[in-house]
Amino acid sequence: MSLWIKSRPDVSIPRFLLYPRFSEMAGVMSKDDIAKSAEKGRWKDVSMQRKGMARLSDTSAVITYECEATRKNGQPYHAVVSSGYVSRPDGWKLAFHQQTALAK
Repeated sequence: MSLWIKSRPDVSIPRFLLYPRFSEMAGVMSKDDIAKSAEKGRWKDVSMQRKGMARLSDTSAVITYECEATRKNGQPYHAVVSSGYVSRPDGWKLAFHQQTALAK
């Protein structure tokens, strides 16, 4: 059995990336929801270490980094993060963000 399947003639998708209920796991946040999640004082002692950057085009780029921080409640947090940006007339805007927590 192949690890690759064809969803379109021009695109290969690894089988392990396909989850039967992916739409239940993925989501898009509204601007209001994002603003609510960015409460002041949510994080302290934040440090970030750059892992990589890929310039996808003149108007898009993805950066990856490792982040360590302490939550407001004192719990430590460690994650690898990817953020995608697009260039707009008024500057670079975040278009995608993903983080995966790592074990301490």
